[in-house]
Amino acid sequence: DITIDAVKGMALPFVMASLGSILGCAASFQFINVPPPSTKIPTRYSSAILAGCLCASYIGGTVNFFATANLSTSLLGDKSISMGSLFGSMAAADLVVMAFYFALL
Repeated sequence: DITIDAVKGMALPFVMASLGSILGCAASFQFINVPPPSTKIPTRYSSAILAGCLCASYIGGTVNFFATANLSTSLLGDKSISMGSLFGSMAAADLVVMAFYFALL
């Protein structure tokens, strides 16, 4: 079947690219940890959540960003109010940067 052959041909490159995205996000999280000071959530914690959302976006698009943000928000409980503006800002920045990236391609 042609669909199975296509999936087999793309599975390994997709997994490799996903692992590269995860490693890149983890490395950037370790080296660049500068969230806005206005958040009431500890900065390392908010940086980890935002890095996870961006990593999900790099792997599966904006839908994955918002799915990860939604899951993070439900896990945060009352702290999610102060994260809302961070999610919106990061989503907007992600969309603008990706638009420039695709325009350069």
